[in-house]
Amino acid sequence: MPNTRIVGVDIDAEPARVEADVVTFAKEVSILLDIPFDKAAVEVIAGHAGPAYGVPHEATIEAIRLAGRLEALPLDPVYSGKGLAGLIALIRQGRWRKEEDVIFLHTGGEPALFAYQSALGI
Repeated sequence: MPNTRIVGVDIDAEPARVEADVVTFAKEVSILLDIPFDKAAVEVIAGHAGPAYGVPHEATIEAIRLAGRLEALPLDPVYSGKGLAGLIALIRQGRWRKEEDVIFLHTGGEPALFAYQSALGI
C-alpha cells in the first residue's frame, strides 16, 4: 500500500487536533499491518464542521440519509455523518477518479442519533 493517502475530514473546526488524531491512528494501524508509515501521506481537509461542533447541517443530514438508505449504514450527526458529508463533497469536487479506490473509515457514534431525532426527522 505504498501509494495510499490518508485524508481526514475536520468535523469540529480544529484541523490541527484532527490531524494529530489521524496521525496517531494511522501509526497504530501501520504497526498492526506491519507496513511503513509516512506522516506526509496524511492530509486533513477543513471546512466540513458546519455551523458549530455537534450541530448538524444540511450536508450532514444528506450524508446520514444517503448512507442509511443505500447501505443501511448508521452515522451520527457529530462525527461520522460530518465525515461522510466531507467525503461526498470531495468526490463531487472531483478529488478522486472513478477507477480509484476510496475507503470510508466509520468511527462509530450511532448512540448520538437518539439525541438528534428531531433535527434528523427520524
